[in-house]
Order: sequence, then C-alpha cells, then structure tokens
Amino acid sequence: MKRLLASCMSAALAVAGWNAAAAPADLDAITFQTIVAGGVGGALAVRNAGDGSSRLFVVRQGGIISVVDAGGALLPTPFLDIGSGGSAPPLGFTTGGERGLLGLAFHPQYATNGRFFINYTDGSGNTVVARYTVSAGNANQADPASGSVVLRVYQPYSNHNGGDIHFGPDGYLYIGMGDGGSGNDPCNSGQSLSPATMVGCTPSAGFTGTAPAGVPRGSADSHALLGKMLRIDVDSTNTPAGADLCGADPALRTYGIPPGNPFAGDAGGDAAACDEIHHYGLRNPWRFSFDRLTHDLIIGDVGQNAWEEIDLVPGSAAGLNFGWKVCEGFHVRGSTTALCALAGRTDPILTYGRSIGVSITGGFRYRGPYTSISGVLFYAEAYYNRLFAATESGGSWTLAKTWSNDPAINMPTGFGEGEDGHLYFTDMSAGKVYRIVAPMLPADELFADGFEGP
Repeated sequence: MKRLLASCMSAALAVAGWNAAAAPADLDAITFQTIVAGGVGGALAVRNAGDGSSRLFVVRQGGIISVVDAGGALLPTPFLDIGSGGSAPPLGFTTGGERGLLGLAFHPQYATNGRFFINYTDGSGNTVVARYTVSAGNANQADPASGSVVLRVYQPYSNHNGGDIHFGPDGYLYIGMGDGGSGNDPCNSGQSLSPATMVGCTPSAGFTGTAPAGVPRGSADSHALLGKMLRIDVDSTNTPAGADLCGADPALRTYGIPPGNPFAGDAGGDAAACDEIHHYGLRNPWRFSFDRLTHDLIIGDVGQNAWEEIDLVPGSAAGLNFGWKVCEGFHVRGSTTALCALAGRTDPILTYGRSIGVSITGGFRYRGPYTSISGVLFYAEAYYNRLFAATESGGSWTLAKTWSNDPAINMPTGFGEGEDGHLYFTDMSAGKVYRIVAPMLPADELFADGFEGP
C-alpha cells in the first residue's frame, strides 16, 4: 500500500511542478555507509544487473566479480573468476599495474538473455571485450565456459588501457580506450581517426596472426581505436556502406556499427575514419558514466603532467574531440598558463591540477533516493585519496565540496549505482565498498519504501 501511495504522490508532485533536481545540496551532512567491510581487494567498479534482484556486482582487478546480495551479504563464491584461481578467459589474462579485469556491463535485456560483457587485459597485454552468460542453474554464478571474444584492440604499452564499459541509454555498448600508453601519446592516438595518421605502435605479428578457433583475428588497424570512446552494436553485425571497421576480423565479425556513429560509412568528413569511434581526443578515460536522467555521458580523463579533467557529452551528441594530445584540461598540453586553441575541440567541465591529484576517477551524477543531493556530480582522486562533489548552474560547473583525510576514502578507483539509484564507491586498497548517504527531505521519506536493496 505504501508503494502504491508513493507512486500516486510522485505523479501528483510531478504535475504540480515539484522538481527534485532543484533541491538544495546539503553536502556537509553527507556520510559514507560501509556496505562491504572487506574481502573485495582490488575493487574498481560497482554494477547492478538491472534484473530486479537488487544485487551489487563488485569488479576486482585481479579477475574476480563478487556478488553482494539484496540483504547486503558478500557471497563467498564469485560470480565470475578469470584470475589465477578461476577459469582463464579466451586469450588468457594479465593483471597488475593498469592491467587486469577493468570493466563490466550487463546487457539491457540481461533479465531475459543472461548476457554480460567484460573488459580485460589478455595474456599478451592487449584489450579484450568479451561476452559471457549467467549459469543456467545459479543466478549468482556465470558460466565460465561461455566466454566469447567480441573485440580486440592492440596495446603498444602496458599503461593507459582505459577499461570501463557501459551500455548507453541507446542500447549500444560504449568502450573507453586509453591512448595506448607510454607518455605524451607517442602513437598520436588521440587525434587519429584512422591508421593513416598513427605514428608507429603498429600491431605485432602475434596480434594479427592466426587466433584460436572461434576467436576473432587481431586487426592490423585496431591501434587507431586507442584514445577514443567507442560505440558498437553487440546485437547485430550490421554495418553501413563504406564501413571501415578497425577492430574487426572480416572472417569472424562479432559486432555491428550503430547507424548514428559519427564516422559510420563515409560520414563525418573522413571517409577512412574507423566506424567504431564515437568521440576522440582522450588520454585515458579510466572511468565514465551516463546520467540516468539526462542521458549525458560523463568521462573522467586522466591527465599527463598538469591537469586532470571531467568531460561531458550532452545527450546524444557524437563526434566530439576532447583535444588530447594537443590539449590537457583547458590548456596546451603540459602548460599551466597557456590556454589551448585547438579548433573544434570540446572543453572539459571541470579540471584540477597536480597539486590536488594525479589520477582522476570519473564519477556519477547523483540520481538516487536522496533528493537533497540530486544532480550533484561525485568524482574522486585515486592516489591522493580525495572525493569531490560538483554542482551545476546554468551550464557552469563548480567544485562545491572536497573530502580528504577520511578513512572511507582510500584509493577510490571506481563508482557505481544500484538499481534504485543509490551511489557507491570503492576502496581499492582495503577492499571495501561504501554508499553515499545524505539527509532525507520530506518527499524522500515518503518515497523511502520504494527504494530497496543492500
């Protein structure tokens, strides 16, 4: 009965013009509730399956996906283990440094098809996006033998792997790719839309050679996907006329190109551009997210020696250039004084300098049950142990609150939402997960019974 009443009141308030996003942010009253008190070492992301189960899935760099059930209990058996104690994925697995199991995304129809996707570093140090399915007999365990490679991208160096993946509001899979590593983008990845403008970093013979049965062969053009935000269709192999698929094996193609991709076919003013590219000019988009209300794409891009930045893609915009390696933050790469003047590039919405931190963890805009903080953007600094909250007014963003020297904020390398919108962040070092908790407004109290989960 309470849920029915909440539903009716929600509709009534909407008609009356009540706007949760306009509620004042009470940031000083925020607390951090321990959800997982340990046991998930290397935690770098939190995900939900969107299947109504209210479970949380904790992604761990060493190759494990752990399950937190609806009652808040950490289950002893992993959902999936591709690490040293589990079942090796197709092409093997490497972890350590910036490598490992880096991303997880549940298919929008996971509740009916049981499919999910992971991003990991294979045995040769390259990026692999693979599809798995849940076990037929146990909803809390995946089928380790179901792994199937969707996409492979050659990595010339061990760092800047990106690694985050999400299904967007459009149902397509987005993949954050770093520039391939080393420093200062020696491959010219950020500004290259095709292999023609790359500098070295050519895929090795081992990468492009014969692959195991059922695994796509590595493409010699895949290095042109570095430094980008990719968007692919994992539910079809449809491609437009004139397509240039830089990551696909023509003999065993496992994905298609969404028709709205900015360089699909011969669109976008560069007929040779890789069709998988959705945005470019990125250095290392380690973590990104979608605003579940506005559908904006929010990217945390790790800087070189001067600036960390948050980039925002409004709604369904495509083909944005965020400037790397010409620009870093608002400035010329490496400068703290000279502003970048690259024509056509998109400025970040927020930056911070190296005195504040050296590795940004791109976060989430809060859309959960606490309307007192609705619309606040939470992000973090992984190595300087800081959590930030930014607010937006009239299209301009302002850093409103910084938490530091807090025992809950210890190498915060990832965020994630529950099905109900509750926002979580990880403690990679101590293996913990925290929920962001804010004061409830009267309307929140009314709707509280409508939000369930750990």
